[in-house]
Amino acid sequence: MDIFSSFENQWTITGIIRLASAFRIGGGQNAAAYSLSASPVIQSYNAEKNMYLPVILGSSLKGVLRTGVERLVRSFKIEESCVALTSDRDVKRLCGNCVTCGLFGSMKRGSKICVDDAQIPAGDIKTVYDPATVHEQPHYASSSSGPAQRGRREGLLRSEETVAAGTRFEFRIRLDNATKTEAGLILLALQEFNEKRLQIGGAVSRGLGFIDVIDLKVEKASVGESGKISSMTANVKNLKQKAKEYLTNIDAKKDSGLNDFSVYAFAHERISPGTGQKNGHTVARFTVITRLPFKMAGFDESTVTNYHEPYIPGSTIKGFLRHRFAAEYEDKNAGAQQFSGGKGMPHSPPRPSRTDEIFGDTRNHRSRILVSDAFSMKKVTANDEIPINTILQMWMVFDNMQGSDIDKILNLIKEPVVITGSKSAGIDRRARRFKPTHNLVEFTLDPKDVTIFRTDTYLIECDPSN
Repeated sequence: MDIFSSFENQWTITGIIRLASAFRIGGGQNAAAYSLSASPVIQSYNAEKNMYLPVILGSSLKGVLRTGVERLVRSFKIEESCVALTSDRDVKRLCGNCVTCGLFGSMKRGSKICVDDAQIPAGDIKTVYDPATVHEQPHYASSSSGPAQRGRREGLLRSEETVAAGTRFEFRIRLDNATKTEAGLILLALQEFNEKRLQIGGAVSRGLGFIDVIDLKVEKASVGESGKISSMTANVKNLKQKAKEYLTNIDAKKDSGLNDFSVYAFAHERISPGTGQKNGHTVARFTVITRLPFKMAGFDESTVTNYHEPYIPGSTIKGFLRHRFAAEYEDKNAGAQQFSGGKGMPHSPPRPSRTDEIFGDTRNHRSRILVSDAFSMKKVTANDEIPINTILQMWMVFDNMQGSDIDKILNLIKEPVVITGSKSAGIDRRARRFKPTHNLVEFTLDPKDVTIFRTDTYLIECDPSN
């Protein structure tokens, strides 16, 4: 067991979190002091500025980092993981002895890691922060997302308060008496954010919580031979390399057979050139082009905006994909069967349809497809609509999906499509006006912008020749 009564070293990891898409951590009932929203984000009071500012809670960031480290370790060798994540307790070590518990703590040992709340930099408050940084973001909650409501057409337009994309936060992580490998594992988990395999906050499946981690710095304070504490700047790349060497040494060279969200499934599966899309955790970065002007009403403006810049919500794109996937590929009777345990016994929940398996539902599991907001890389001048031929960028994350299902989804957007309802697109079927006047978009995907998690390519930096 680690001894924290004496000082051996302390690692301090600092950097900037930059929101690539909007973000939210709910503020709960105590948000009335700074928000009138029915679904507010959490903010903290800054006494120096005399204002409430959005914050990324240290507990939230710590929890996601733990998930990231655990998923990496389990993907290489499930026996190295925490017993708390599996029911197979006969072959797993007791919680508290795994590398994740050693870093993040357990019921049997203390935590080596301390994560501060991430705050907006002081300079950004003066020059960037604006009340519009926190705003209401609309999304359409489809009634088809739950098995009990399948078949109903009506949905519900909801609003949630979010922190705008582009907002920056300073973060600081401290590790007490940690090894180089442990510090490297934290850095690898932070890298997962940049790879878009890890998100933070709520509503990530419909566009929120995609971030970039930049300006990473690592300082190590340690006790020298003279008993004095000295500080040095550590090399980020070398620490990541040290962690990857650990993963190489524990690599079981085979997949665990699990396809849940605690591992990167099919991580040891080899891809032969020219064989096309394969199974696994896949991230695809799309270019989105508006082939007609795009217009979708927000709550306070004609076109939905992010910090005064127009965007297409990920929930809108995901909703289109869900309904089109169900229409094109779904067995109409899927999910409708119910089974009784006998007279007087309650019915079991209906079997999930393939659509529910991929896009999520309220009874089984979360969505396997995550769709970020589509946002412009350049300044866009728009009043009531996004101009024609505007170029936007977005990510789709296919979490441990079968390659055949990924191909089906990609096939839905191989041609330009209208991703909103007929009214928003200017289609009036009663007037026999079937050609859209708005909201026709084109999705393009460069093969080099597709990454699939594989252990061999992930560990390639372990080879000194690379």
